[in-house]
Order: sequence, then C-alpha cells, then structure tokens
Amino acid sequence: MLNKENKDGENLNKAGANFQHALELKDNYLEARYNLAEVYANREMLNEAIAEMARAVNIAPNDANILYELGRFVYNRSLVASLTEEEKKLDQETTEQIFKRVVELNPNHANALFSLGLIYEQKGDKNTAIDYYQKVQTSNPDNEELKKKIDSLKNTPATDPTTASE
Repeated sequence: MLNKENKDGENLNKAGANFQHALELKDNYLEARYNLAEVYANREMLNEAIAEMARAVNIAPNDANILYELGRFVYNRSLVASLTEEEKKLDQETTEQIFKRVVELNPNHANALFSLGLIYEQKGDKNTAIDYYQKVQTSNPDNEELKKKIDSLKNTPATDPTTASE
C-alpha cells in the first residue's frame, strides 16, 4: 500500500502529465499552464514552475492572480539556500516589481499588498511596510495578526533602509 506522501506524489505526476498532454493539444490553454506551474511548485521544482507561470502570464498579461502566483514562485525561489547572493537579490527585485504590477492591476489585491509589506519590512523600510499593511487592513479590519504586525512595526525604532541589508 502507498503511503499518503507517495500517493500525493503519484497524483501530482499524473496531473502534470495530463496538463502537459492538454498543452500539446492546445499550447495557449491558460488553465493547463497555470495548473502545470502549480504541480511543479508542489513538487518543489521552482524553476519549472516559474517558467510555466511566465508562459501563463504571456497568455493573460493583465491577470492579477496569475501575476501574483508568478511573484510568489520567484519569491520562494529567492529563499533557496543554494542561490548566490546576486541571484537572490535579482529574484527579490523581480518579485517586488511583479507585486507592484499586481497592485496596479488590482489596487486591493490583499496578498500582493501584504507581500509588498513583507518585502519592505525585510529591506528595513518600516514606514513603507506599514503603509502596505494598512492597505491590507482596510479590506481585513478584523485580522488580529495584521494589527499586531502593524503595532509592532510602529513601536520599533526606525532603521535606515539603505543600510538595513548591510
């Protein structure tokens, strides 16, 4: 009998093969591209996931949710220990630009706004991070974790964002 982990992996492999077959039949099948990217991401194949999601973005360049997923994959890749510092920095810059584009397309995209808050918090730009978190808070006023995060940032000393990563 297969354990759950093997069964999930087997299901992901089958799903990936089905999405690839669908794309052989119709190269611009958006849902298949998107779902194949998700399969790759679930299998921790981030480079492949990014490549597929970028293809999905090419099909639907103004779809904020697809762009957000691309940004999420690039952000996750930036956390991989085997990347050089230069590669991490490039992925972080790319992620920021993608999330900003998502917000241009959908100014109330809570996940992109929150992600931008995280990015600026990591950069040490507390005020910009707070601004983004407060934008998320307008659509999620009862989110206690978000309130705590904003309060915590407001009560910590400011750092110079130009020296925060040094």
